[in-house]
Amino acid sequence: MTRLFLLCGLATLFLCGNPVTAAELGSHLLSVLSRGTTGSIPVIITLKPEPGLEQVAPLAADIRTRKGERRRLARMHHLRQLKQRTAKHRQQLRDLLAVNQINKVKSLWLIDSVAAELPPNLIDEVAAQPEVLSVRYDRLIDPPASPAPAAATATSNLNLIKAPDLWNLGLTGQGVTIALMDTGVDVNHPDLQPSYRGGTNSWYNAIAATDCPTSGVNNCDLCDADTSQPCDSTGHGTAVAGVLVGGSNSGQTIGVTSGAQWIATKIFKSDDAQSILPQTQESAIHLAFQWLLDPDNNPATDDAPDVLNASWGFSAVDGCLLTFEADVQALRNAGIAVVFSAGNDGPAQGSDVSPANNANSYAVGSVGAIGDPTLISDFSSRGPSSCNSAIFPDIVAPGFSILTADISLAGSATYLTASGTSFSAPHITGVMALLRGQGGFPGASVKELEDALRLSAADLGPAGPDNDYGYGLVDAKAAYDLLLPPAPALLSPADQSSGLATDITLTWKQPLDALGAAVSNTVLLDTDPNFSSPRSFQVTAALTTTTPASYAMFGLSALLLPLGLRKKYRAALLLGVALILFTLLSACGGGGSSTPAPDPTLRSLDVTGLTAGTTYYWKVEAQTPRGGPVSDSGVWSFGVK
Repeated sequence: MTRLFLLCGLATLFLCGNPVTAAELGSHLLSVLSRGTTGSIPVIITLKPEPGLEQVAPLAADIRTRKGERRRLARMHHLRQLKQRTAKHRQQLRDLLAVNQINKVKSLWLIDSVAAELPPNLIDEVAAQPEVLSVRYDRLIDPPASPAPAAATATSNLNLIKAPDLWNLGLTGQGVTIALMDTGVDVNHPDLQPSYRGGTNSWYNAIAATDCPTSGVNNCDLCDADTSQPCDSTGHGTAVAGVLVGGSNSGQTIGVTSGAQWIATKIFKSDDAQSILPQTQESAIHLAFQWLLDPDNNPATDDAPDVLNASWGFSAVDGCLLTFEADVQALRNAGIAVVFSAGNDGPAQGSDVSPANNANSYAVGSVGAIGDPTLISDFSSRGPSSCNSAIFPDIVAPGFSILTADISLAGSATYLTASGTSFSAPHITGVMALLRGQGGFPGASVKELEDALRLSAADLGPAGPDNDYGYGLVDAKAAYDLLLPPAPALLSPADQSSGLATDITLTWKQPLDALGAAVSNTVLLDTDPNFSSPRSFQVTAALTTTTPASYAMFGLSALLLPLGLRKKYRAALLLGVALILFTLLSACGGGGSSTPAPDPTLRSLDVTGLTAGTTYYWKVEAQTPRGGPVSDSGVWSFGVK
């Protein structure tokens, strides 16, 4: 049996096709029923949208830019909507299951479904319920293959993606939580333990919740039943975690991030000692996805991860499987970036796998071969996407002979080298964590992160995006530069101008943001070129990117000084170092007038009441809702006659 980068062949999986109709029985379920099965059958029952509740509105696109209480309340409302949606309109189904003593029922509120085990003679009756949209088989999914042990050798994978360039800027991923959805993680490994978030909301064992309540049953080992702390008997998840957050106990840093924290959910059973291929029910993975959205089961808290690494997929199955598309979209709606490995079914064209090839997934292929670290790996799955014919993968990262953590069990620092797109994906997840962490762009949306990595990637292979390399090799520093606001360019008055009037107009050009974000400007005006002042004065308001605006200061002294104190302190404050902050208003904003300019990048600010005989210094800073570093124009000066 072929065993993938993560998941083995699933020849019996049905392919994505026409949308299911009301009360439709899935094709795989019909196949199971046709065999005359007499025992209980695991199924997933999807409910129809209730009138008035057809859709739960996704979180606003700016959820990442919201702070504190505003963000917490927005997420809380969204989570409550999702959870109540399923609970409110399944009463008839609940009653039917209760009457028939169906006790193993699990709410899959993330996808408006429930999982249950039904006798064959009850399936048609369930499908006939007015609130039921479809009933399908809760399929078994093969686990990831363990990474093949090999001698631990130094690699240049982190240098290849320019991660050290971001470290040198102080970006470590601090403040970011990374989630791993895998075989588990060996929390005792000394390279991984320090960055584990800990607490009761950082580990979810979906296998224990579904198939392995205790070890020794259903071929479950101790890790399969462990709900207390992360564990890994297979090694795949531990190796992925090493690329994400691994430390330097090996003598060199093995992880992309050093400041991020991690949490994990176990979605695959451990390898069985009897060589029986353990499998996971689809519902267990749905449960893991919804745990990630609310780890402590309390919508009032904000403990969800910022990025998710999913180094798994369906192998040896042609076509497009949309099994987890709704789960992924729900996480994206909540601002969680989701990264999938592209699969190890290459080199044939059209060897793409699901869920990586879904329209809302971000797929990572592998580069690396003997003698050439940037050559597409032979095993890396190729596109185009079977779901929408789009470029596949999105991007590539090192995935050949990667030094990473091995399961230690006793807490020893053990390592191996691993190959596969499973180990390419965490390079991308790690870079996203760096970019969203402290010193980076915490307000960057999922789309902005994805686009920044695509557009800044180093093009490999044929010119432009292709179905081997996608948009190219990730370049962490170039992505950082692309996320920076475009720097303004000062226009007038010319640098070192002299003899100017006490009322002037400052003009500059503000290039548009490459990712389409609104760009606001801050004008700094001072009598000191270092802009060091004991006092600062700020006027802030919203801005649109397409309409430049011009506003007068209405007298510098009047703005800065309380009424009645102007005469006494005016000279001192004007001669002292004063920082005056102006954020430009949109054309419809209050307090002034605005005239659209032919050039949408041209902006201006009227300044009145300057002091004669004084030299002023000014510069313009640019900001976007992504937060993080600002870009500035450099400092110019002018003299007032």
